[in-house]
Amino acid sequence: MVDFYSGSGGGGRGATYDEAENTLRSMSVYRVLHLVSAGKIGGFPINKWTGQKDPLTFSYVDDVPIKYYDTTGKAYWNTGENIKIEWRDGSPSQSVIPGFAETGVSTNVGQTVTTVVPVVRSHGALADAVLLTVGLPDGLYNQVDNGIQGTSVNFVIQSRTGSTGTWVDIHNITLNDKTTSYAELSYRVANPVKGSTWQTRLVRLTADNSSTRLKNNISYARVEELTINNSPYNNFALVGATADGKSFNSGSVPTQSFLLDGLFVKVPNVYTPGYYDGDDNYINPVYSGTWDGATFKNAITSNPVWVIYYLLTDTVNGLGDTVLPDDVDIYSFYSAAQYCDELITITIDGVSKQVPRFTFNWQFTTQESAIDVINAVASTFNARITYGDGKVGLVVDRPSQATRIINPSSVVDGKFDWFSIPRSNRTTAVNATFYNRFNHYRAEVFTLTADEYFGATADGGASYITNLGYNTQDIICVGAVDKQQAIRYTRYMLEA
Repeated sequence: MVDFYSGSGGGGRGATYDEAENTLRSMSVYRVLHLVSAGKIGGFPINKWTGQKDPLTFSYVDDVPIKYYDTTGKAYWNTGENIKIEWRDGSPSQSVIPGFAETGVSTNVGQTVTTVVPVVRSHGALADAVLLTVGLPDGLYNQVDNGIQGTSVNFVIQSRTGSTGTWVDIHNITLNDKTTSYAELSYRVANPVKGSTWQTRLVRLTADNSSTRLKNNISYARVEELTINNSPYNNFALVGATADGKSFNSGSVPTQSFLLDGLFVKVPNVYTPGYYDGDDNYINPVYSGTWDGATFKNAITSNPVWVIYYLLTDTVNGLGDTVLPDDVDIYSFYSAAQYCDELITITIDGVSKQVPRFTFNWQFTTQESAIDVINAVASTFNARITYGDGKVGLVVDRPSQATRIINPSSVVDGKFDWFSIPRSNRTTAVNATFYNRFNHYRAEVFTLTADEYFGATADGGASYITNLGYNTQDIICVGAVDKQQAIRYTRYMLEA
């Protein structure tokens, strides 16, 4: 704490004061176990500086990485160094994440505590411990003349068995700090006799405050009843984060996100999926040799075809209890997958490079109809699911050689019936929503007009929009995480 000092004139009129800095920060515990997926995932990417999977660099608090490295490989922290990240990849047999052997149910209390009226809470026999949060509703400070200084408050947290046992001091706390804003501090209290009902009590020892200048009130803010649960959650990918209030720059609960390599799915054994290396360079997919149509391996892939195959045949996250591998026209899938992986040339910031035609990066977070999900994935590469001859197949709208020429001699009397759609239904602008991986996968919209794509005088020498009007179509590019793929979607819709 910084003490006050006086300038010329001493403590009388004309004195100047410096306000003491805020030295008390909330000490609420941040402890969250995130369920990532059912099934095994690749997990956190490899950090190029350490050569190891790095949870801290690829974990974000309010969209800011917990830890980062400069161009020389020196590490820095954007938050407190006491933030801990533990994860499990969803293996069939995995260990418990330390610090998460307890599950809790939180209850807001919000009762003021005085020396006359302590606050008592009762807990059931199933509660192995509680996390008791003490609040400072007015902060902790003393208003003196022209400034504010720190002050103190002393309280004790007690527990007892049943409702008639002897109270036992568990925590005796004296706060000697200053804060002009609301603060919280959390303390763990164990059940004194496991399996018995019990109580906790928060008692104020410092005399109750009657001055309008002194702010040292306390409250029993909330309590979280904790139950020991040693389940490792086998076959579920998890990320656990623990920290205290000092690690964050605000009093609110932060949002947390992670960059993770996704689920392992079945892919042909002759196929090496594309991936990002430690320098965030994309290594293109490779096919080697001839595939027998039956031999698979497990891998992480962004090819939408193998995502659909997984959704059709997996027994946990898909339709595997209904659709068997033999029910799939696997060579239609293999052909479509090669089409998606075919390298095309794109230009970004004046630099040309080759990338796969279609990729898919997505996390399904809501329960949806199976066929809706599969159709949504198929739409990402202009495909549809078919069923014929007892097989589920894939048909992709893509360039191909003509199989038959149709002319007037092919029809009765050589007459064609021509149909057209209303001018108002002709799309002249497409708004494509994609999820920019360079902006924390936030949704962004790219708009392309027919005049921009075909040229402002391409429609018989006049503007498409002038002739047809500004007719928009909105599409969502599910799984698209870069602008170039969104551009290809808009071009496809304008050419349709």
